[in-house]
Amino acid sequence: MLTGKFAIFKEEQSFEFTRGDNLSDLISRNKVPDAPGVYIFVVKDVVTYVGKAGTLKSDGTFKGQKLRRRIGNRQNGQRREVFFKTELKKGIDAIRVYWHQTCQIDLKTGNISDDGDIPAKVEADLLSDYYESHNKRLPLHNKQF
Repeated sequence: MLTGKFAIFKEEQSFEFTRGDNLSDLISRNKVPDAPGVYIFVVKDVVTYVGKAGTLKSDGTFKGQKLRRRIGNRQNGQRREVFFKTELKKGIDAIRVYWHQTCQIDLKTGNISDDGDIPAKVEADLLSDYYESHNKRLPLHNKQF
């Protein structure tokens, strides 16, 4: 069970990547939204990566990749699926992927349509929480903050 600021992540908004899985299929089958948000990777109940999807522009619209595309994109210079498969070869049984949509987007204007949070702020809060509760360290695969 995730605690602290990580309690925003729910089991119903997650999937498990195991040997033989296809990441694109998992993203589609689990209905990861095409929306701004944050996501984490968890191995054996330990958060190993915190990321954001959606960059807010000065006009209030979002550019770049949203959750669906960002979760499937790249990690450490390689396709995320290749990265996951490499991690599984290290004796890991599974990588759990959680996502949290931080705000709703008005489809007509592309602007935030509710009082949700900016993904970068939520990501910063999560990383700060992790840093403070893990002896001044970032998650394993977050190289900088």
